[in-house]
Amino acid sequence: AQAAKLLASGQGADMESFRKRPGSVEWTAIEESLFKALDSEAAHEKAAKLFDDIGYADFYIKELNKKSRWDKAIALDKLARLRCTKAVPEVITALSSTERDVRNMAVYCLGVIGDGRAIPHLMERLRKAAQLQEDSSIRIVKSSLISFAEKAGPYLTEEIRNPSWQVRAAAVDVLGEIQCEDAKKG
Repeated sequence: AQAAKLLASGQGADMESFRKRPGSVEWTAIEESLFKALDSEAAHEKAAKLFDDIGYADFYIKELNKKSRWDKAIALDKLARLRCTKAVPEVITALSSTERDVRNMAVYCLGVIGDGRAIPHLMERLRKAAQLQEDSSIRIVKSSLISFAEKAGPYLTEEIRNPSWQVRAAAVDVLGEIQCEDAKKG
């Protein structure tokens, strides 16, 4: 409990003393405390920095190279919760995974992180998912693109001329959702 308070305050904490063996009880306790802090928008930035300072973000990025699809999926979920922008290149690489659940988690992760570098790669995923008629995957890609709102607009508008009717329909659907979200805000 005292460790959680020190980490939450960020004052007087020797970061080296918080570097624990991944998967250990101590690691998990520190991780849970920091994830609770991430839930508060006011403390999110400080908690994310602490995650990075003690090596958790780097650990999750390395986990993306594991053989187990579950390790990759869990790492992607945690990187999304951290909104870890430094992981974006590796998460984009995960979009090419042969494992559908890893690809879907990568799409989700990129949508949560919200880094514009991901949009062209998400558009490629949208085209593939629409043409292969991957219903569950296309819903996740659409949701991710909607989170980018107007930043995704030009990319989606370009797809209206795509020769595939499935891709055109998906692009129009996302554009419509973005318009609805903008109307609710306005």
